[in-house]
Amino acid sequence: MTADPIELRVYTGDNGSFNLYIDENTNYNYEHGGFSTIPFHWDESTQTLTIGKREGTFAGMLQDRTFNVVFVDSSRGTSGKVSKKIDKVIHYTGEEVRIKK
Repeated sequence: MTADPIELRVYTGDNGSFNLYIDENTNYNYEHGGFSTIPFHWDESTQTLTIGKREGTFAGMLQDRTFNVVFVDSSRGTSGKVSKKIDKVIHYTGEEVRIKK
């Protein structure tokens, strides 16, 4: 399973998308559909981050998550360490959320 909270670093300057894949990480249940994905999309023109609706489920899955959003610039989000300055804290329940920078 993935830790919570998750620090989500957004590199602005262009559009970008990815899917966060999560499974039990202890067995092969993912081969039988035991996993979930959460889509993310950054829209540069509107300065909007969309965290999409979660798809899938598995035993022991966290229903609610916290995403600590960091908009990367020269003062934050540039090291391998957890950022001390968080721009937005998102309490995610599996439904789509849109965040303006």
